[in-house]
Amino acid sequence: MNVSFVESRIASLDSFSVWQSASSEQQTAFNDVPFDIDANNPKQLRQQLSYLEAQQEQQAARQALMTEIASQEEDFLPVAYWIGTLAAFQATDKPPTTKYLGNGRSISTGAVMFNDTNEHTITPSSNPVILASQVGDELERLGGILDTSDSVPVVMVWHRRYNPPRLSYDEVVTGELPNPRDKFALEAPKVEEIDGQHVPVFTIPSRFNGVVKGRVVVPDEYIQPEEKYKSPVITTLARLGVVHSNFLVHDPDALYIGSQDVTDRVAFAERDRAEYLDEVGRLKNSSFPPRY
Repeated sequence: MNVSFVESRIASLDSFSVWQSASSEQQTAFNDVPFDIDANNPKQLRQQLSYLEAQQEQQAARQALMTEIASQEEDFLPVAYWIGTLAAFQATDKPPTTKYLGNGRSISTGAVMFNDTNEHTITPSSNPVILASQVGDELERLGGILDTSDSVPVVMVWHRRYNPPRLSYDEVVTGELPNPRDKFALEAPKVEEIDGQHVPVFTIPSRFNGVVKGRVVVPDEYIQPEEKYKSPVITTLARLGVVHSNFLVHDPDALYIGSQDVTDRVAFAERDRAEYLDEVGRLKNSSFPPRY
């Protein structure tokens, strides 16, 4: 969907301009505070206090905006973008990391790191309105693929990266998602009263539950827990920052869904596997065999 349409719908709400103003004030206050504060410097302590107050005001304005978004009528936005907007504002509710010093100068800390930029080349926007459109687009794409009663193929990818001379490879396993239409139902958000406060309530799909493991295209070196194949995180939404991957439950680094994407990724894995085995054979026959 056109980003400008999503933006126009959000900007039409009374609380949007209030949040924009509060965000601007938070950024201005952040610009004035040194990264390293001298506890013996009264001016810096006052600047830090001003920033903390501005941050609280921004968070309150954001919460009010999200509540107003959730309370709209059903024709406000298509459900995928309606949910995507709330998820985007929730995901971007983070302290600023860039100070703008004027004359085009800025200082930043922190960076978004992904395991492998060759998988799901998605760059999430830090602007919640643009991110809302990105998330909505992805939810609609997935919903289109999953709007069927027939099982849908998936392929799960885990990256194994080692320092030379040991070789790197990917674990690649196919599967099927049965009853996909029932596994990816999008519901309109709502507003509920919790502890005396009206808050937005919404659910964004985070996992494909009930995947049936299929062919092991590229095996791992070690015995793997079967549970890790049954409920993989939706990695495109994890890349967009609106759901979270869990290393402890062996979530994949990439997950593809739908016949075409699965066919393409499996074909790539098979070619890569053949090259890997050829390289293993070459190194075993050389004077510097791989360390296993």
